[in-house]
Amino acid sequence: MDALWEVGREALGDAAWRGPEVAERVGEWTVHLSADDIEEIDASLAAVKHAHGDLAWRDTDADPEFPLPGLSEKLRDANTVLRDGVGFMLLRGLPVERYSVNEAKIVLRGISASFGAPVSQNHRGDMIGEVVDRSDEIAAPRRYEAGGEFRMHVDPIDIVGLMCLRKARSGGDSRIVSSQTVHNVLLQECPELAELLYQGFLLYRPHPDRGDTAPLTPRAVPMFAPDQKGRFAAWFLPDPALQAVELEGVELSAQQRAALDHAEYIAARNDLILNMPLVPGDIQFLNNRVILHSRAGYEDFPEKDRRRMMLRIWLMNPQWAPLAAEQMFFDHTHRLGGGIMPASAVNPG
Repeated sequence: MDALWEVGREALGDAAWRGPEVAERVGEWTVHLSADDIEEIDASLAAVKHAHGDLAWRDTDADPEFPLPGLSEKLRDANTVLRDGVGFMLLRGLPVERYSVNEAKIVLRGISASFGAPVSQNHRGDMIGEVVDRSDEIAAPRRYEAGGEFRMHVDPIDIVGLMCLRKARSGGDSRIVSSQTVHNVLLQECPELAELLYQGFLLYRPHPDRGDTAPLTPRAVPMFAPDQKGRFAAWFLPDPALQAVELEGVELSAQQRAALDHAEYIAARNDLILNMPLVPGDIQFLNNRVILHSRAGYEDFPEKDRRRMMLRIWLMNPQWAPLAAEQMFFDHTHRLGGGIMPASAVNPG
């Protein structure tokens, strides 16, 4: 279990791992679905489709009724690993080839209910995002709708789930790193730069997801801070910090830029990261408070129906302590203080 943490001190706990070491403990963070587990999943899927149709829950706040009496025992243990252990979990062996995309969304949402409540991912109110390169058909694609490499970051929720439906032709591995370890290394090497990350940065909030609120956060958002019960929480968002400079004229000192650059350098070090090559049927769950994630570059298939495709779900866990008030990105959040409030909820009617 994570120890209570104070700014300026090393973060302790099982989530302060290094990639090569935690890779040797694969049994600690992997759940293999059994034939009985899959039978439960398929029975619940059939019941949902019979009662509600193929699109049930995709874009609604209704919490799913997706009973998994046997699998739930395994998922309770996985929940403990997410919160009090290494901070990530991999479910393996789901037969996604037998599901349509919409059926896979129902299954993902049903399984994810064991970890938290799904929240909206954009102003449209999408509860599950399709992570696939559509840059050739969308004028201004969101980052997850474009191909290429990602830098290390967190998402603005407690837990992110990623289901693999199709792999790229080559590359595209998920890459994760312990934000506690990134913090600890930065604190050891450059404590003066760590102090700047505690102070935080103004962040740019994209339109239309920000609604009618200001483009910039009203105050600097600390990238490392204790939550409201004193546990370590990362809020590492380098892209919005740099967009604030490029798009809104925010000025950063040379030391502030050095702090961002050095933290990113540490987060990408091969001796710290864990590469997770997801295969169809894998579902990865990450605790954003202690895990940073990114994606390796990749070569995709030209055909749209063969391109690399993941389904993404954002979750808030009501049993976790809220983040510090300073660690807020959007003024309007969805359920339980996370995600992005749908425009229809901000401006009903």
